[in-house]
Amino acid sequence: MFPPGKRDVKVKALEAAEASKRIAEQKENDRKLKKEAMKLERAKQEQENLKKQEIEKKKKEEDRKKKEAEMAWKQEMEKKKKEEERKRKEFEMADRKRQREEEDKRLKEAKKRQRIADFQRQQREADEKLQAEKELKRQAMVRALLLFCSSKLCLTIVV
Repeated sequence: MFPPGKRDVKVKALEAAEASKRIAEQKENDRKLKKEAMKLERAKQEQENLKKQEIEKKKKEEDRKKKEAEMAWKQEMEKKKKEEERKRKEFEMADRKRQREEEDKRLKEAKKRQRIADFQRQQREADEKLQAEKELKRQAMVRALLLFCSSKLCLTIVV
């Protein structure tokens, strides 16, 4: 059919075409595999990113909750501190009021004692003055009586 030389060329050309087809198919398969591998890699990367985002989101949420708890604790401590300060001031005010009342009571008692002492002193001085006046009157009476008696005696002796 074909001359022997031509047949070898055709076979070789056919083999070359088949080899070229196989190479093209191999390249296509490699390209598809590479494309599939890239697709899987992207999906894997996306999953990892989602996981990282989820972890980051959880961490942020935990940090937020921690900060909220810390703020609530600080507010509670501030509230307790203010309450203690209010109670301390209340106690101090009550203590000062009690001290003022005690001081007022002591002053009132001291004034009362002073008034009583003044009254007693005035009473004593009045009594002493009255006694002195009575003594002077008595002495004057005695002198007058003595004068009178002595003058009568004088008259009786003369008579």
